Amino acid sequence: MAEFKYQQQIDGLIKSGLTLPELFSPNGLTAFRFAFKDDKEKNHLPVSVINPSRVLPDDLKFSGYALSCYDDEQKAVFRYKNLCKLNKKMRLTLGDSLCCGKLENKDGLISEIETFSRHFDFYEYANCDLSKTFTIKQILL
Repeated sequence: MAEFKYQQQIDGLIKSGLTLPELFSPNGLTAFRFAFKDDKEKNHLPVSVINPSRVLPDDLKFSGYALSCYDDEQKAVFRYKNLCKLNKKMRLTLGDSLCCGKLENKDGLISEIETFSRHFDFYEYANCDLSKTFTIKQILL
């Protein structure tokens, strides 16, 4: 198996007694992510990399080193709008756009896709660079 981009952090969580969720090959799955149209450096960084001091509950600690994705464009937009209703500054954290691309097996592994939200975590392999394959699909207001 290839090494994950944040393998050291993932190994640390495993050593602390946490269990990595079951992961699957994406098989060319089309995925949607929130992104920044004009601040591309932050577009494909997991939350625990952007903010290492952020405290996550045990069941979400691995997610902190994965990229949050959706396999349904409408569900992604719906989630974005709901998050922005909860906090007017959420756009500064999530981004202002929706980007889209295909996740290939050489890129990494995905968690199980949640039935209602269509959300899943994408665990990138070390050589993955989504900035080369994902493009902005729409500006989110």
